[in-house]
Amino acid sequence: MSVEAVSASIGRARILRDVNARFRQGRWTSVVGPNGAGKSTLLKVMACLLPHSGRVTLLGKPVLEWSRRERSQTLVWLGQNEAAAEDLAAYDVAMLGRIPHQGWLAAPSAEDHAAVARALCATQAWVFRDRSLAALSGGERQRVLLARALASEAQVILMDEPLSHLDPPHQADWLATVRALVASGTTVVSVLHEISMALHADDMVIMADGGVVYEGVCGDTTTHRALEAVFDRRITVTSVGEHWITLPN
Repeated sequence: MSVEAVSASIGRARILRDVNARFRQGRWTSVVGPNGAGKSTLLKVMACLLPHSGRVTLLGKPVLEWSRRERSQTLVWLGQNEAAAEDLAAYDVAMLGRIPHQGWLAAPSAEDHAAVARALCATQAWVFRDRSLAALSGGERQRVLLARALASEAQVILMDEPLSHLDPPHQADWLATVRALVASGTTVVSVLHEISMALHADDMVIMADGGVVYEGVCGDTTTHRALEAVFDRRITVTSVGEHWITLPN
């Protein structure tokens, strides 16, 4: 995906200002920056959830030229604090991710059920598939909503704060899931506050004050310096073994 000269407002507040960014196919890009930088708004624009000026392109075609059905099959969104019917079983919530692939009022196919089972197993949510969403903890609920996104089998997945409510072991599971998705050719774009986790991505887009201030490869020291600068040098990027982490200054 790419965004070119994109601006967007919420009410009278201008949130994004002439944003340009490119998200390479088959790679994981993390979007980071201080609070209020416009990260979540950018993802909502990319998901066609907010009006905007400028151009958003999906697989070489303006995103608004895709039919809603084609776009839903190709691009999926997982937002913060997603609303869902609390009385639905976890399995049925995950099955909602298959709607773009189903005919009008058609019953789920064997392929749909297989996709849902794979998604629930990938997020370690299979064991509580029959429990209602209302009966789940915050972390369990987040894993079910991730399973709903995975069940869509979309080529591009946008995730806004997907690690909220997840404990460290399940954050590690999420990382493994994203890596498996990228290995299979899926493009992942995630907004993360957990900067050390964001540094596991392939590429990084750094935002501040409604714009992109830097784009680069996560393992590049130039990216690390830009990251430290956007947080007023209150963090330091350092290596631990083969991985990069941030430490407070």
